[in-house]
Amino acid sequence: MNTKVKLAIIWGVMITSALVVINFFLHLLGGRQTNVVFQNGFRPEGRGHHGPL
Repeated sequence: MNTKVKLAIIWGVMITSALVVINFFLHLLGGRQTNVVFQNGFRPEGRGHHGPL
């Protein structure tokens, strides 16, 4: 294989494994709290209406 292809595969594996480890620790430490943050769209009031009405 070409050296550039090997290097690209190695970087892809390293980035993917780092993301998996970060995701694992977020779910391990945060549990349901991280899911609530994403469900609410980073707003404390939740998914309500979007305007002054």
